[in-house]
Amino acid sequence: MKPLPHTLEVTAILDPSPRYTGTSHEDATARAMGYRAALLPGAFVYGHVTRLALDIWGEAWLARGRAQVRFRRPVFSGDTLRIVGDRLAEADGLEARVTVTDAATGAVVLDGSIGLTV
Repeated sequence: MKPLPHTLEVTAILDPSPRYTGTSHEDATARAMGYRAALLPGAFVYGHVTRLALDIWGEAWLARGRAQVRFRRPVFSGDTLRIVGDRLAEADGLEARVTVTDAATGAVVLDGSIGLTV
């Protein structure tokens, strides 16, 4: 387990699945809609937050973990994301603030908290 504060840096990649054809999650369609690349579904961004929780608490988070997040800005395929878990606080268990930023611009794309019930 890793101590807090803890940071992960990941490249957001969207697989070229046929289920995205004709949607904003496909690069060509997203560009035709005026976006610079395919939009990542929020569940993908949230998935990177859970990686941070697993780094901090391991398998205990799978059994007793919690998360509350708010999506702030779109994330595009190819963006580098910086995921930061802040210091621990005690609030009905353990809780850490979490922030995901676009590493290139510093814009916050997600914020919230991750925690572990005791």
